[in-house]
Parts: sequence; C-alpha cells; structure tokens
Amino acid sequence: MIRGEETAARIAPLLFAAATALPAQTAPEKPFVERVEVNVRSVFVVIRGKDGRVPSPAVAADDIEIRVDGTPVRILGVDPIRSAAPRTAEPPPAAPMGEPASPAPAPARITQYLYIDAPMLRIFSVKTLARALSPQIDALAATGPVGIVVADPSPATRLAPTDDAAKLRAAIERLSHDVSGRESLIIARRQAMDDIRPDPRRALKSGRLESAAEQDLQIFRTSLEALRSWAAPLGHGPLVLYFVSDGFDVDASEGYREALGPAAVVGEDGPTLISLQADFATRGARLVAETSQELAALGVTVVPISLGSRLPESSNDASADGSALFRSNQSSGPQFLFARPLEPLQIIAEATGGEVAISRAGLAKIVGENDRAYLVSFRLEEPPGGGVHKLEIASRRAGLTVRGPRVFLEGAPRSVAAGTTVRALRGESVAGNLAVRLALDDVRKGVKASTATLHVTVDFDPFIDVLEMLEKTAKLRVTIAVEVAGARGPFVTYDELDAPRTGEGTLWSYEAPISWPKKGRRVAVTVEELQTGSRGTAGLDLPQ
Repeated sequence: MIRGEETAARIAPLLFAAATALPAQTAPEKPFVERVEVNVRSVFVVIRGKDGRVPSPAVAADDIEIRVDGTPVRILGVDPIRSAAPRTAEPPPAAPMGEPASPAPAPARITQYLYIDAPMLRIFSVKTLARALSPQIDALAATGPVGIVVADPSPATRLAPTDDAAKLRAAIERLSHDVSGRESLIIARRQAMDDIRPDPRRALKSGRLESAAEQDLQIFRTSLEALRSWAAPLGHGPLVLYFVSDGFDVDASEGYREALGPAAVVGEDGPTLISLQADFATRGARLVAETSQELAALGVTVVPISLGSRLPESSNDASADGSALFRSNQSSGPQFLFARPLEPLQIIAEATGGEVAISRAGLAKIVGENDRAYLVSFRLEEPPGGGVHKLEIASRRAGLTVRGPRVFLEGAPRSVAAGTTVRALRGESVAGNLAVRLALDDVRKGVKASTATLHVTVDFDPFIDVLEMLEKTAKLRVTIAVEVAGARGPFVTYDELDAPRTGEGTLWSYEAPISWPKKGRRVAVTVEELQTGSRGTAGLDLPQ
C-alpha cells in the first residue's frame, strides 16, 4: 500500500465559498493513435514535400528527428491524418504462411474546434469567416470531428464535435446570421483615442493614457483567460483549435504613446512613457506566453483565423494596408488604433505548431494541408521533469519540411486539473488512466455546515513500473472541487506531495478533513502523477 502520510495536516478544512467557475465542455473524441506507455507523447505536425506537396514516398519514423532540450528521442510512429496506413520504424511482422494479412489501420483522426471570440472581432468578421469556411467544410470533416464554440463573452458550445459535413455546414451557416463581432477592444480604443488625441500630454499627466491602456489590457486578458478556462477540461490532445480573433497589441499602451509623437520620448515625458512601455509590454507578453504554454500543455495546435485584421485600424503589420488610415471622430489627422495586432496570434501559433490565416486563400491552404498532417509519437527515455522544455522537430530526409510545436510541457498547469475536476463535479465523463475512488466517513451534520473525512484511493498500476525502473518517487497533485448550490462557482483547492512506496501493492490513499455549507451538493477529485502525466478523476454526491 502506498499512503499519503500526514496529508491531513497539510490541508486546512475546506470552507466551500463561491469561486470563479470554469465552464463545462464536451470532451473531444480520442484520436485513432493512442500509445499506452506513460512516457510516450504524440504531437500534431504538418510535413510538406517538395514545393509543399504531399510527401512521396510516405513519411516513415526514420525520416523525422525530435529533440527535447537538445536530446534526441526515439520516434515510434508517424501516423497520417488522412492518407494511407502509418509507417513506423518497426514494421509489423508478416502474417504466417497461409493466413490472411491483417487489414491496414485506418488513418488517424484528430478532434478540431472552431472557437469564435466575439468581443475581439469586428462586426462583420463572423460573416466573412462563414464565407471563407464554406468551401473547406468537407476537408475539415475529413480530418476529424469539428466542434463549434462561441465566446460572447463566456464560451458556449454551438455544435458538439461531429464529422457530419451537412451538420457542420448548417451550423456555420447559422453563425453568419446570429453571431456578430462585438468590437469590444475597437470601441474602447476609439473612445479613448478621441479623448487623448486633442491633448496627449495632458492625458499622460492626468493618468488618462495609462487608464486607457489598462482597460485594453483587461479586455484581451479576459478574452485569453476565457479561452484557457474553456480549453482546460478538454484533456490532453493532440487536437487542433481554430481560434477566430482580429488580434490586439501585446503592449496595450503603444497606440496611445504614439499619439504623443517620437519627440516625446526624449523630452520631459520620456521617463513616464518608457515606464509605461516596460509595464504594459511585460504584462502583455507574460499573458501571451502563459496562454501559449498552457495550450501547449494540453496538446493543442492553435490556428488563429484573423480575417478582419486587414483593417485601417492597423499599421506596421504584415496584413495591413499602409495607405488606409483610420480617423477618430474628433481628430483632423490620421491615427492608427493598433500597431501589430497579429503579433500575439503569431506567438501562440508558433509555440503550438499552428499558422495564422489572414485571408481566405491562406485559410484554404492551411486546411488543405491536413492531408500532410501526422500524429508523430515519441518515447522519452525518462520523464524530463516538470516545466517548459524546448521541442525541436526536423526532417532527416531531403526535400521535407516540418511544422510542429516548439514548446513541450511536462505536467499540466493547475488550471487544466481544475477544469477536469469541475467537469467531473458536474457529472461528465472524464478520460484518465488512473482508477480513483472516493468515500466519506465520520460525517457530522451541523445547522450551517457539515464535516467529514474525505478518503481518496488511487491505483498506480499504469505507471508504477516506470517509477521503479527510474527509481523515482511519485510526485502527486490532488485537486479537490466542491459544488455549492447558488454559489458563483465551485470552490477548488490543490495539494502537491511526494508518495514514497511503503509496500508491495500499487494502491495509494489520501485523507483530508473537509467541510461544506448546507447547500453543498457534490465533491470531485483529480489525482495526477506529475512526472508521467498520468491522471484520474472521480466525483461523489455529498450527503444532504
């Protein structure tokens, strides 16, 4: 038996007050290829042949090289998404004489989501999107099931993942009629620019310029945090996310600072402007990096679709028409609202292995290249430890180019575990390879609250051999969530601990005193082994 020693003393009794809820979502279908070893990972990559064509002959495992933090890893398989059977470094044995050969495996399938961020879109961007997607529906459905989510501002599922092209076509057509961009960031910037432009120095000294940038930062922070909260319960990919957004400036103060002109930087206002730039650029860059890393931890390849970014509101951007200028209502001169709206989208795409689509032709090219997409599986000789790792994917065969994620995260962020636990809290089925059982005893009901001891039992069988071979101690994270009727959202808490072996069995137990108010309804727990990525989740109704 493996037992979590003295864990009760490390968790204070849980008083379940209101907290921010994470939205429940439909779990994606599992991809065709699922490697069972806990030290095996799969990534979604696009492999192009000469002149961008489908590679010929077919790509084999020996054709690809992957390095994690500069160390080569063993490639196990290269499984095509749409094309013929996979080729691996170890071909299957021939069938005995007189016996029929086994049928070739079907192509891999990968779940896709179309995520529409309405507050960050121009009014007509969704109609433009629907027109651009219409010719691509069959190609999307051929790649794998597609789900549709609209964040307006909270994410809501419009279509559960399906590979029925007719259903997908009808759902996208409906989007063009009943969903429009909110222009939240554009409207806020226009209003602030009209206030600032007549007298920028006065706006700087009064703090109006800083407050306008703070408002902008909050708008796109809310947008990215909603995306992260929605994605957290999806489990571990690979999957493809088409993220529809018209973009924003990482440095929220840049457009407002430029209203003062370049001379201001060397004048008496220079120190203030430099301080603003350092503050907002740092905070924005950190937010974009955290979003990239969290999506990478989920195995999500992000393909931003930014068809509305080619606007007069943008300057100094590869997608913008430099001759078109936006004039604010109270200004006689031109003033750009955004400097580099595609920059954050490009950062997220590059980190996760995606590509930004800024035109209908670009979107068609990206979707069309799914017949050059593969799930590449590789084995780590030993878990690399938690945190961010550099992932390099390259071709060993002349004439092949590879597009894939550049970041590898070992161990999921806390928000991923929180989202998974909240899904179980609401009765949804949650995938995992650890068997988790929950029980309550010593239940005591009070007038305002009840108390009990929560028992969590986990079977470590899926990865115990790996830990023993590596002489590692299990490193666990326990996430506990409780639902309270009428509260703003579930209460979520965490505990991280080592779990040394104390016997011959593969079971581990964990105990914690908990308490919940009269309206407490349900408890759910996720247990993760952070070195191997193994996890399991279970839920339990609270006694009323």
